[in-house]
Parts: sequence; structure tokens; C-alpha cells
Amino acid sequence: MATPLVSHYGDVLDFGPCLAGRNLNLLVFRGFANLDQLAAISAPDVYDHFDNPGGTQRELDKKHAESCFEYAISATNVLPEEDPRSFPEIILNARDRQVVELYQVGDPGFLLDHDSFTSDVEFQGGFVGVRVRIKDIEYPQVTKNPQVSRVDGNHRLSGVNLDEILRGDDETADVPVAFSLYIGLNNEQEVKLFKDINGEHKGMDVTHLVNIENRLDDGEMKHDPNRRHKWMADRLAQPGYAFEGMVFFGGSRKGAKNALGKVPPVKLNTLASTIKLQLSKANVVMANYHDKPDVILALMNHYWLAVRAVFAAEWADRTNFILLQTIGLSGFAHLGATLMDMGYAKGRVDQKDFEVWLQAVKQSVDLSRSSDQWKGVAGAGGASRVAEVLIKAATEDNLRRTEVEKKLKPQSDAGAQLD
Repeated sequence: MATPLVSHYGDVLDFGPCLAGRNLNLLVFRGFANLDQLAAISAPDVYDHFDNPGGTQRELDKKHAESCFEYAISATNVLPEEDPRSFPEIILNARDRQVVELYQVGDPGFLLDHDSFTSDVEFQGGFVGVRVRIKDIEYPQVTKNPQVSRVDGNHRLSGVNLDEILRGDDETADVPVAFSLYIGLNNEQEVKLFKDINGEHKGMDVTHLVNIENRLDDGEMKHDPNRRHKWMADRLAQPGYAFEGMVFFGGSRKGAKNALGKVPPVKLNTLASTIKLQLSKANVVMANYHDKPDVILALMNHYWLAVRAVFAAEWADRTNFILLQTIGLSGFAHLGATLMDMGYAKGRVDQKDFEVWLQAVKQSVDLSRSSDQWKGVAGAGGASRVAEVLIKAATEDNLRRTEVEKKLKPQSDAGAQLD
């Protein structure tokens, strides 16, 4: 009885001419196929310390797989000039040499006996035909020592709902992707290749990614509650705003050093996280202005301009003060949310209004990194500790005391002159 794979794809799935060549010291066959076809012929060898210690792949993140597939399938609905999309090459390894047939282009009946360790091979034009014997592929797929293993690209392939496609319930349009096929690597050799491909990979700088997201923004980010903080961080770093000259946008540091004499002390993604925290704590402001991001941005800017003015020395020295360190930014973000809500309730939302509150904080709190108060303070718990100290200092009593002292100081000076 034919398996569902055979019923849908036939006995043999022919990928046609593929480019054969060497990638370092292995022979590899590179071609193009639809996403569901590659998902049909392959399976992940999922590592499990107890049940499959010889496995390669990490545990599947279903949400990530679904997101990958949605990115791919929705590519058919957008113009490539407006929204270009592409997947990295999917890498497979046919552990079971017998399920793959290599044939001579122009003569499909002439089979070639090669694998990824074959040396001194010359192909006319560099192309060979590649087809997979679907009738010999196990189904349902196994995730322990599969015949064709997924070396790289499991999440991209796992988003395909193969069962629905085979039942005819999924009318997914063809989604072409590039692939590389190795032939004949055993488990240990594949694990080595997997480690070489993924183990030395350096993840993309988050700062750079946030910057790119803002550069590609078509005006929607500020209206998206889940991305608004990134838009605000970028705006607050622009000329005339509170964090002007203080933010590193990722990429090369050379230009910043040439223009500013140093690399700015705050990364864009760090500022974005700071703003996200502040928005999450400013309940009153967000309840009233959640649909007016420009108003929130102006309010944010007034607050941080006040911080910059009142704590000028601390703002200029990240090394010796905690203000621009993560715990300090988080603490001041929490304080800022409190003061924004208080300012809204009192109708006091100008920069000078925030400066009055912050002067009270400055007289009560030493932000020096060397202060005993901050020794051992770090991480999320440290940020909460800083926030607690700052908010406690911004009480009405401290505020009143500061205002009274400010009013009495000229009289004391005058008295001293009379003496």
C-alpha cells in the first residue's frame, strides 16, 4: 500500500539539475525546491540525552517554526521590490545513500555513484540530476536517525504542516527555497558539520537590528504598542532630543569615534528597553495617551532632558556614576514613569517641572558607583533597588524641602552680606 508521501509526490521526487561542487573538502549538490518537498523527504534528528544521545538538532520551538513559515508563505502576497524576502540555504544530509539517486543530465537513466567524499569528480557544466526515492522514505517521519537529516533549517521546514498537505486540506502555494544536499555523512560527521556551521556563529548585534528596524519603518512603529518603544528610543537619540550624542546605533564604531571622539555610552537597544520599562510603569499616562505616541514622546523627552540637566556630571561620566549604566537607566525609567503620572495629575509636565522633582532626588541620592549604597547592586534586582531608592527620594516632603531651601537661600545670602 502506498504511503501518503507516495500518493502525493509519486514514487520519485526529481529535483532536476543541481550544481555539484566542493564546499571546502566535501562534495555538495545545490539546487532549488519547494519548502514542502524538502520537508517531505527529511526529518530532524533531535538530540535527547536519554532517548537519542546521538541526535543533532535542538528541541523545536513551535512558535519560531510557525513564524518562519508565515514569513515564507506570505512572501507570495508582497512585491519583491517593496518587501524583499529570502531564506538562508537549507542544508540536508542523506545518511541513507540508497534513497537518493544522482543521474547524468541529458540521460536520466545513467546513474552516478558518488557521495560527499568522492574526489576527482568532473561533471559537464557542473550539473547533475538529483532525485529522491519517495517510496523508500519512512512515513510517518522519525526524529531519531532519519534517512535524510536536517543539518540546518529545521525550523524553516517544521513550519510546514505536512499532514494537512498530504490530506489535501492545505492549499499552500509553492514556496521555492535553496538547498544544499550532502550525501553519505554518518551521525558523527554530521554532528561535526552541525557544530562547525552553528557553533561558531556570531549572532546579529541587537543594537544593529533595532537600528535597521527603525530605518525600514514606514510610519507604523509608533502606532504599534509592541514596537513603539523602539521608535521612541530612535527619536530620543536625534538632534534636539534628550539623548542626542549619547546613543550608539550599532555597526562600525569608527565613525562615532571620529565625529564624537568616543563611542556613545548607551546602546540603542538598551535605550529601547529602558523606554519599554518606563511605558509599562506609566499607567496613568498610557491610559490617557495610548493612542497619541507623539504626546508620550514629548513627555518622555521633557523628563529625560530634565535628568540630563539636573544630573549633568553623572550624565557625562558612565564609568564613575550609575546613571547611564543599565541599573541606573532602569531605575530612572521607573522613576520617570512615577513622575510622569504625578505630573499629569498635577498638570506639571514641562522640563522645569521635572527638574524640581529631580533636584529633590539629587540632594538625597548619591549616584557614585563607589557609594556603599550600590556595592553588589546589579541585574534586575539591582535595577529594582535603584528604582526604590530614587522613588523614595521623590516624595512630596523632599520636594517641599527643596523648594523652601531654594526660596530661602537668597535671603540667607543677603543676611550674610549685611553682617
